[in-house]
Amino acid sequence: DRARAVGSSATSMAPNASTSTAVAAAAAAVIALYWRRRRKDRWEAMLDRALPAIVVIRVNYVKPFDGEQAGSAHATGFVVDFDRGLILTNRHVIGTGPIRAEATFVSKEEVPLTPVYRDPVHDFGFFQFDASALRYGAELRRACIPLAPAAAKVGLEIRVVGNDAGEKVSILGGTLARLDRNAPHYGGDGFNDFNTFYLSAASNTSGGSSGSPVLDVQGRAVALNAGGSNQSSQSYYLPLHGVVRALDALKRSTTPPRGTLRVVWRHLTCDEARRLGLAEATEAALRRHHARFRDADVSTGVLAVEQVVRGGEGEAAGLEPGDLLLEAGGAFPDFDDLEAFLDARNAAGGAVTLAVERGGATLAIEAARAECLHGLTPSRFLEFGGGVLHGLSLGAARNGNLDPSAGVYVAFAGFVLDAAGVPAHAVVTHLDDRPTPTLDDLEAVAKTLGDGARVTLRFYNIGDQYNDQVALVRVNWRWFDLLRWTRRDPPLKEVLDKCAAGTCDARYRACWSSEKVPTSGVAEEDVSTSAVFQRSHKSAAANGAVASLCKVSFDVLHAIDGVHDWHFVGCGVVVDAALGLVAVDRNTVVTSLGECAVSFAAAVELPARVVFAHPTHNFAIVRYDPARFEGAPDDARPKT
Repeated sequence: DRARAVGSSATSMAPNASTSTAVAAAAAAVIALYWRRRRKDRWEAMLDRALPAIVVIRVNYVKPFDGEQAGSAHATGFVVDFDRGLILTNRHVIGTGPIRAEATFVSKEEVPLTPVYRDPVHDFGFFQFDASALRYGAELRRACIPLAPAAAKVGLEIRVVGNDAGEKVSILGGTLARLDRNAPHYGGDGFNDFNTFYLSAASNTSGGSSGSPVLDVQGRAVALNAGGSNQSSQSYYLPLHGVVRALDALKRSTTPPRGTLRVVWRHLTCDEARRLGLAEATEAALRRHHARFRDADVSTGVLAVEQVVRGGEGEAAGLEPGDLLLEAGGAFPDFDDLEAFLDARNAAGGAVTLAVERGGATLAIEAARAECLHGLTPSRFLEFGGGVLHGLSLGAARNGNLDPSAGVYVAFAGFVLDAAGVPAHAVVTHLDDRPTPTLDDLEAVAKTLGDGARVTLRFYNIGDQYNDQVALVRVNWRWFDLLRWTRRDPPLKEVLDKCAAGTCDARYRACWSSEKVPTSGVAEEDVSTSAVFQRSHKSAAANGAVASLCKVSFDVLHAIDGVHDWHFVGCGVVVDAALGLVAVDRNTVVTSLGECAVSFAAAVELPARVVFAHPTHNFAIVRYDPARFEGAPDDARPKT
């Protein structure tokens, strides 16, 4: 507009050389001013500062753990302390199991990452990188993004910058619409956040943007992108109050204190709370308190008990679903107030006193202590028969309404348990008729079993804990050792010292170590047996063939040669009873790497081994031990 105005006034002047020169100079000055101002656009300038601090994270999940499967993923993180090499991202990115992770900066330089903290409940955690290992670190200008949780307001214009849909750098705009959304529920088996508000905006983030900073125009992170809706463009962001407290503790090289009563709280509006018996006087006091102390963007409401997880201090103190929280270190606490109060009580020790309203009556509740949340997050697992088993986490106990000491969680069934029909996400309660409430109990039983031993295993599925099931498990130490894995989360100062000394290698960054558990059990001895063949057919030839037929079972140990399944069953024909040779098709014995067994008369099962698998034709030969039928009557033995 200014350029057009100058041009209009210039046309009224007498056309001469000096006037034309002046007009051209004025137009050039206006254009230069326009481009200078455009370069100094606040959002563009902010992105110039922020982009060097935002990284693409590539994670390999080595083992299934706590509801999550092994695999690889891409996500986002951002530097919050360049000197210490701290990167903030989501907990569901870091996970709680063994991982290997790398970060790629905007300069295309990659660095390995060390997980230094993952919150037990909320969806955030920290990686660490060695800033001195960056060859082109000067290009990043020691960039980091400050955290400003108090800057989040309804109507705030934001930019979500990260690796959305694997596009390395995507910039999604939006406007904060809510600050008081209850935590989203993503599914029944994996990680779900709780006991916190979430922010939301219609920014339409997708996979890969997990861990992206939610930036205001000043380049401050006002929230952390965590998830989104499948049915709309809504994205969900974690507020940063707890993140700031955890970051301060890490900088002091201490573990952030985290306390809990094992209670799931939910924020209810006054209308909802009235249905649970909220008294008029209490509501009036609540509204006065909210008007005086709370952000107007957060709806007036109160925290209510949604679930009391079994076996915790909340259950012991007498808290019940529907209780309305009136006081916890202060009147009418919100999620952040309650969390800070419980964290402080966990650090200091001592009783936890609450005031709740139940059916219109005010009650005083006293819990003996605030339990440590870190202790309710599994940091060990047992590899048994190729499967992964560990203690129940608080999240899994919450999902299934279980006591965390109610059994051992099957994160991955593996060869032995899968062959017995025990699925992932089951909970083992007994092994060999001995109770296994904890991982130590399961290990104590497992190491006494011999190779090939057949033992019973009792389990139930999460969500169906009253339906007790039994499986017959065949122990296999020949292919699978009994391994104990332990995670150690090193303090930040130790990691920094290792980096300075140049000894922070891949083994140290893994934070997990394994140890073989010696098994003292004696291998199952071969005993003589006999089979009762049913010869009830009218044809003598058919009756004669019965003793030559058997069922062949084949369980694949490892997926090689393009096998499409893990368990196969077919019919076999005894071709040499003296040597114990059985012919079977290659659709049953799909590869030579597996465990094979033959069954006669639907009653006698014997182990077998593959002695020949034809490379092109559809047959294989397996062998069982014919000595197992020594002493049996002639009509109770297999026949050629």
